[in-house]
Amino acid sequence: MNKEKNLEVIESLQKTVEQMKIDDIEESPESAYESFQCQCCGEEKFLAGSVTYNEHLLCNECVLTAEISFALDKIKNIDELIASMEDKRFDNVYNSIFEQDDNANN
Repeated sequence: MNKEKNLEVIESLQKTVEQMKIDDIEESPESAYESFQCQCCGEEKFLAGSVTYNEHLLCNECVLTAEISFALDKIKNIDELIASMEDKRFDNVYNSIFEQDDNANN
């Protein structure tokens, strides 16, 4: 694919994934406030727009990354994306432990 076509694919997927988040909030308003720890990036994210891939619950941002990666043939399966995010996930999980400890101490 050429650069222009790649940009079209990315822009289309951005709109689609954002709409998924909007649809989730319309169908279940509490999803805009319920959080979970993304199994891809390790960040605490809102449930709205999340998707389960092979038993891995991904936040809306990671869903976008996954779908773009699939569309541009950068990954073959979700496990490849999750493996590539291992360092970021570890950092986020590690930092969240200390944030929780700091909040508990205050």
